[in-house]
Amino acid sequence: MRRLRVWRDTRGNISILMAGGLTMLTAVGALGIDTANLFLERRRVQGIADAAAMAAAAAPLTGQEGARAVLALPPNAGATLVSVTPGKYLADPRVAVEARFQTDWIAPDAARVTIEGGSQTIFGRVLGIGPNVAITATATAARIDTAAISVGSRLAGVDGGIANAVLSALGGSDLSLSVMDYNALAAADVDLLRWFEALHSRAGVGIGTFGELAAADVQLADAVGALADTTSSPDAARILRGLVGRLANRTVRLRDVIALGPLAESASADPTRPITVGTLSLLREAILIGGQARQVDIALSPGIAGLAAATYRVEIGERPASSPWIAVGRAGQVTVRTAQARILLDTKLASAPLGLGTIRVPIVAELASAEARLTRVDCSRAMGPAATLDVLPSLGRVAIADIDGSDFSDFTTPLALRRATVASLPLVNATVLADIRLGGVAAQSVRFSADDVAAGRVRSVQTNDIVGGIAASLLRTADIRVSVLGLGLSAGLLTATLGTTLSLAAPALDTLLDATLSLAGLRLGEADVRVNGVRCGVPVLVG
Repeated sequence: MRRLRVWRDTRGNISILMAGGLTMLTAVGALGIDTANLFLERRRVQGIADAAAMAAAAAPLTGQEGARAVLALPPNAGATLVSVTPGKYLADPRVAVEARFQTDWIAPDAARVTIEGGSQTIFGRVLGIGPNVAITATATAARIDTAAISVGSRLAGVDGGIANAVLSALGGSDLSLSVMDYNALAAADVDLLRWFEALHSRAGVGIGTFGELAAADVQLADAVGALADTTSSPDAARILRGLVGRLANRTVRLRDVIALGPLAESASADPTRPITVGTLSLLREAILIGGQARQVDIALSPGIAGLAAATYRVEIGERPASSPWIAVGRAGQVTVRTAQARILLDTKLASAPLGLGTIRVPIVAELASAEARLTRVDCSRAMGPAATLDVLPSLGRVAIADIDGSDFSDFTTPLALRRATVASLPLVNATVLADIRLGGVAAQSVRFSADDVAAGRVRSVQTNDIVGGIAASLLRTADIRVSVLGLGLSAGLLTATLGTTLSLAAPALDTLLDATLSLAGLRLGEADVRVNGVRCGVPVLVG
């Protein structure tokens, strides 16, 4: 019975339970304190890693210095720099997150930083946890550097009569440009985004961002009026305002020739980082995309010594898909191209020897699309940001020949060349055929320094096997044939004299051909490229 009473005696049970419970609560509390300290330290170390990564990404090639400067700050005491790796970050949702950062020691735009810290335990050692717990944090930051590039934008000063005739034909009415007007427009620049702002205020009903404006149909007159509002030259602004009322009633869609890239979401310009474009180049492109037909067929009065008259016919094909004239974006993501084109320049020489009458020289040119690709944006240089392009000049052919005009506009059919009659009298007939193909199939690397960008310099890249003038090159290979009936002159003498006459006219022919091509933004065997602006990005965390 005594043993039974002992088992039934419950006095003191609460004390035992309290002692056990308090021990457990004390252990849990101690572990909670250490866990909270560990969590706070982990957040602190991750914050240090984030700051160090952004400092390193600002100048990835010297990222160690930036990261160490962050760790030297008093709040970051106790953290140790484990590694700084420069690289490139590809912000492409199609690429797995872990594969978007790739090590690059040549032209990095990102950095990955690893930091190590530690947390001291207070009560954890009682539970078998060491006095210190190591904490490692990694952060990746990238700097989004962009550049704006354009192709075929050079416009050399030429006779105002040629400029007026060609631009008037493209614009659909007489623009009445003089030599001084043309040169004033060619010498002036405009900030592309400020132009978008001005155009938005003129035609922006229901339109928000620059990208939406570029996709909308706007009046050509509004585009030219906005150009007058923002061009750098008062003279150019006066000329452009005079053009507004003379332009044909057309609409333009700017995204056909301008790709804004990451700036498409913007709605205001940054005056400290302009994207500078030639005023006349922008006017020409707006007129071209506003034309229902991309064909010019006019008679010119060249005003060039040695040339009496000329007829000019150009057919500008559509640009390849997604290939604007000017584009903004990151290295490796931006390509600009000119359109394909066919040109027929039929000229008459001012004088002909030996009574040959009028000598005509029909020059036919067929151009492929010239292309420029942004391969590098370098924001790490002390002398300012630079950019590098890979340029593939226009390929094609140029000939002295006659053609069948019916297939001139059909770019799917090769032009059929036949011997051109350059002089014809009742008893004398002279024909010429010359044909050269423009070579050069490898892209050429062209670097633009900060000074080049600031000065708006245009670089002309030639195909590797074109030297000298086009007309001179043609005439060196020309097959000249003269037939004479009933005259006391030898065909040999006429042939030699005709060859000499044509050779002497070559510089004048080159001048006219260059001038008329320039107005269409095209070059024979060349690509004229420009870096219109470089924007060095602000580092942001990307992973």
